[in-house]
Amino acid sequence: MEKKFFALVAAGTLAVAAPNSHAAIVFDFSSAATTNYTSLTQTTDGLTLTLQREAGASFFVLDIDAPFGNALTPFLDTTNTAFIGNFSSPQSTVSIDFGDFAPSDADIMLLQIFSGLNATGTLLDSASIACCEVGSGFVGGTLTLTGTGINSIRFIGGSLEFPNSLFYDNITVSANSVPEPGSLALFSLGLVGASIARRYRK
Repeated sequence: MEKKFFALVAAGTLAVAAPNSHAAIVFDFSSAATTNYTSLTQTTDGLTLTLQREAGASFFVLDIDAPFGNALTPFLDTTNTAFIGNFSSPQSTVSIDFGDFAPSDADIMLLQIFSGLNATGTLLDSASIACCEVGSGFVGGTLTLTGTGINSIRFIGGSLEFPNSLFYDNITVSANSVPEPGSLALFSLGLVGASIARRYRK
């Protein structure tokens, strides 16, 4: 009987070690109408992303062909007002593809992640990278940040002359893995088994 109790303990521990994994979710704007917006909302695999710009500035989704196809861009309004993205549930990893047609001016891409909506609360992390000044054709990269409880992002990319002039696509996110209810039940059962097994040893 003691062996059975140890088997229950192992099962409970194994269940917690194998949480319910969540695949990455990608917002790629391929289904978005190519027009101007003051707010754009997309839902993919049950997660909603709502995009706006600071101070209510407008933005566009344009078809720029390869490699993005439809891309997010400030287009006619390149003033220094960043994009804000709100998620319907907290995320743990966020990445965004960005780029411009080279050779261009010296662009800097900035991505920030926040614990609150609308780029409020705690600034969980921030990163920036230079882009697109040399080369030919479309030149770009990807910025990725991780943190606990990411509810919103803020991003902007451009140069001194045009502080908000990059193109964006493929905002990819993933959430923390959460143990399934059945796994938690097995873990509790394992704890009970461990307690009884100790009594048998005595």
